[in-house]
Amino acid sequence: MAKPVVLCVDDEKTVLISLRQELEFGLGREFTFELAESAEEGLEIFDEIHASGMQVSVVISDQIMPGMKGDEFLAEVARRSPATGRILLTGESGYAHHRQIANGKLFVTLAKPWDLHELRNTLLDCAKATA
Repeated sequence: MAKPVVLCVDDEKTVLISLRQELEFGLGREFTFELAESAEEGLEIFDEIHASGMQVSVVISDQIMPGMKGDEFLAEVARRSPATGRILLTGESGYAHHRQIANGKLFVTLAKPWDLHELRNTLLDCAKATA
């Protein structure tokens, strides 16, 4: 049986690589991790995974990215697949976070820099809630 897929999206490549390395170290046996450097690329990868017959269990996205912001990206993910868990990573708080929670399109927002233990536990909780 294929492992659940976690899609990580951030426009800063070093952040994206660090995120995957930290998550794979503790959760690599449970999940497959895919990376995208923009919301647009994230949607392409998301659609490719779904077209292959697999599901994306959780999407982790940065908020501040060129083009489409993280909250807009996660809203589009929710439209395409309401069962997919959504986690927003941001160094900022405010309107986007509150708007997404109010719309029920966000599982949780975590601050950057993230606490690894909190991130791993949140990912596990999110995957269980959306299974």
